[in-house]
Amino acid sequence: MKLKICILVAIVIGGSNSVFANHTYVLNPVDTSMPTVNDTADYINGGLQAWFGFNLAGVTASSPVVSATLSAYFWNMSDAPSVRYLWYYSDDSWISIADVSLSDPGNSVIADEIVSTFIHDDPSGLGYVWKTITITYDNWASDIADGYISLMVTGGQYGSVGLNINNSWGITRLPELTLVTLPAPGAIFLGSTGIGVISWLRRRRQLV
Repeated sequence: MKLKICILVAIVIGGSNSVFANHTYVLNPVDTSMPTVNDTADYINGGLQAWFGFNLAGVTASSPVVSATLSAYFWNMSDAPSVRYLWYYSDDSWISIADVSLSDPGNSVIADEIVSTFIHDDPSGLGYVWKTITITYDNWASDIADGYISLMVTGGQYGSVGLNINNSWGITRLPELTLVTLPAPGAIFLGSTGIGVISWLRRRRQLV
C-alpha cells in the first residue's frame, strides 16, 4: 500500500512541475520577402525591408507571452556599426505557407510600429553573424488568435538579412522567433489540485 502511495505521489509531483513550467516555442518563418521571395542575400540599404511571416497556430492562446526574441543572420558590407529597426505589421494577409509572392509586402509597405532598435556590429569582419533581438511588443493575444505575426527589419548601410540557409554565405540556420509563455490558467488549476492531492496523501500516510 505504501509503495502504491509513493508511486502516486511521484506521478503527481512530476505532473505538477511540468504544469507550472514556462513553455518555450521556437518558430521558423513560413514566408519571407525582401522584396523577392527566397532571396538569400537580402540587402536593406536605405528603405529596403526584410519581412518575416510566422505561423503561431501551435502557440496556446490562453498562455500569456512573457518574452519574445527574433534571431537571424545579419551582415554589413562595411565594418562600421549600423542601426537596424525591427517592426511589427498588423496585416498578415501577405503570409502564404506556399510562399506565393504575389501578395508579399516587398519594399513599399509602412509597418505599424517599431518593436526593437538594435545595432549590428561586426568588427571582426566575419560576414554573416547570428544575432538575437529582444522584441518589445505586448499584444500577442490578437496575433495568436489569427494564427500569424508579421515582423520586418530595415535600416543599415549596405546591410542584409539571411532569410534562407546558404552555406556558401555561412548562413546555417533559418531565422527564429522564440516565445516564452506562462502556463495556461487551467493548467495552473490542475497543478494546484495536484499539490492538494500530495498534501492529502502525506496526511493520510501519517495517519496509517
